[in-house]
Amino acid sequence: GPLEGFYAGLVERVNASRLPVLSLDLPSGLPFSPHVRATATLAFAALKTPHLLHREACGKLFLAGIGLPQALLEREDLPEVATPEALKPLLPQRPLTAHKGSVGRVGVLGGYRGDALRYAGAPLLAALGAYRMGAGLVHLVIPEGTPLEPLEAVFHPVPAPALPPMKVEALAVGMGGGPWGKAWALEALQAGLPTVLDADALHPEVVALYRRTGVKAVLTPHAGEAGRLLGASPEVITKDPVAAARALAETTGLAVVLKGNPTVVAEGNRISVNPTGNPALATGGTGDVLSGAIAALMAAGLAPFDAARLGVYLHGLAGDLRAGEKGVGLLAREVAEALPRARRLLEGGQAPWPFSRV
Repeated sequence: GPLEGFYAGLVERVNASRLPVLSLDLPSGLPFSPHVRATATLAFAALKTPHLLHREACGKLFLAGIGLPQALLEREDLPEVATPEALKPLLPQRPLTAHKGSVGRVGVLGGYRGDALRYAGAPLLAALGAYRMGAGLVHLVIPEGTPLEPLEAVFHPVPAPALPPMKVEALAVGMGGGPWGKAWALEALQAGLPTVLDADALHPEVVALYRRTGVKAVLTPHAGEAGRLLGASPEVITKDPVAAARALAETTGLAVVLKGNPTVVAEGNRISVNPTGNPALATGGTGDVLSGAIAALMAAGLAPFDAARLGVYLHGLAGDLRAGEKGVGLLAREVAEALPRARRLLEGGQAPWPFSRV
């Protein structure tokens, strides 16, 4: 529980001292307040959930083995940290005989046309994310009148939400959908394909239908959307995102990407906490890029949980690469453009690990 009395006062004195502080295993007091704000933290045996949920309190993180049997650290009911070693084998292989129809085709359904055209860029960014993650072809189903940008997509302008004939292996649905969001999701359900449900497609009744029909799906809510699905406030979601992601996966029976810092991926009793990403990703459109990227990985044959955790990791790494160059002020399309570089680093065994092992 929270520190009180003498110990609470001692923590406050430590934080006020302005001296370097080394925390052993966890900064004292976490996850409550007050807690030590460490310059560096030496974690014992394994990273703990608070290390990822409270990175600012931990300072620079180091991990030290203390001889615990590895089997104790690999239980499926424990949250895992998404590591390059675990994710690299998931990368879809591309043989010399590959062509655009053999590496995964994605359909993106989104946008809304009312009195004024709103959120027209969201489905375009999802399509860009799918392409930069490796999709061979993207079909873009958008409202008539949407301003079209130069993009190597097959465009399907429609007067209202509809599922046109197209050959695809996965769908990304709901980006910028506004009042059309639910209708986009119901149209997509007819295809029975692996689907990423994002933004305005995330309604409890829609999610229940996807579960009932057995369609493979990944939900990608932020805290507000997760709260709407669970009947909880965004503050409750952000206070314990691991518990919230687990509850959402159990409630919906689907794979869940609870977006935040850190982003948590859940399915069944499996939890994966993502170590990549940074505050520069807090800009409009980055979530749309992520949805397209995950859909591309499902179109390439990955299961929903694997596509989600690999997509989240590479998306965060792309954000880290661009933030290292530009800092705050990134554009979502710049994150998408860095996805091939992030994938190449992971494939080549050069993906940076944000924690030091000692």
